[in-house]
Amino acid sequence: MHGGAAPQVRAAAQVRLLMRADDLMSALLRIALDDKQPVQARLVAIRDGLDRAGLASKQEIEIGVTARPTYEDVLEGVLVDVAEDRDEDPNVLDAEVVDDTEEREKDHDRREADRAERKALTPQRTRPKVSTEERAAQERELLAQSPAEPETRASQLTREEYMLARDRGANFSSRGLGRNSGQG
Repeated sequence: MHGGAAPQVRAAAQVRLLMRADDLMSALLRIALDDKQPVQARLVAIRDGLDRAGLASKQEIEIGVTARPTYEDVLEGVLVDVAEDRDEDPNVLDAEVVDDTEEREKDHDRREADRAERKALTPQRTRPKVSTEERAAQERELLAQSPAEPETRASQLTREEYMLARDRGANFSSRGLGRNSGQG
């Protein structure tokens, strides 16, 4: 990114390496011949030295171009042509195509009849049509008939009084009935 891949920079680096090639090769040989070095490091140094001297074994790479197999090629060994493989074995029964459309229609009709019969046997509840005004009147009447809730201390307070009492520690549970939590 900063000019390291520029051709003149690469050429200069290559010149520096070539000028130091003898020193690098002698260091590599010292590692290869040093008995104190691990065997793996020595083998790598020997292999690199022989490679740079041009005495390494040749490696061959074969590159070939082949056409991709078609699906016919892939399935060729899998599929069997039935016409070719006819040997009239008496133990093999030929398949018979059965048109079950009529059977399915009968089954469908039977299920529909069962459904209709169950519906006829089930008592139908119908709600009377009631207008919104009539419904509101009915609800008012039911509310008037319901017993009044017992008067509690909390219901007598405004929201602000209730919140202030809760902040001071008043207990408005069914057992506390507005008493302060410090009271017995």
